[in-house]
Amino acid sequence: MRLAIDLLKHELITLHKLDEDNRRSNRRKTITEGTEMATLTMKKRNKLPKKDFGLPKSEKYPMPDKSHAANAKARATQMVKKGKLSAASKAKIDAKANRILGKKKNTTTKKGM
Repeated sequence: MRLAIDLLKHELITLHKLDEDNRRSNRRKTITEGTEMATLTMKKRNKLPKKDFGLPKSEKYPMPDKSHAANAKARATQMVKKGKLSAASKAKIDAKANRILGKKKNTTTKKGM
């Protein structure tokens, strides 16, 4: 009887772990589904010229391609909301990212003035 109880406990624990692993796997698929993730190794990042960073002096927010540029904009927005990045630094990052992404400046003019 004791052996049967131990086996059932073991099976329940195993099923619980499998279920948890499946949930994690599905969550990862949902997050990355349909997106091409760019990779930047430390070796490649260290070889980037300072001009390829959103903040060149501190070498933060690398932007060697469009994927990283879009990501830099998103991360900068998050850091401003957390109070860890100034609006001026975010503006620099956004301007650099927009150049890489091919987005034009917002140059609206008021008519009649």
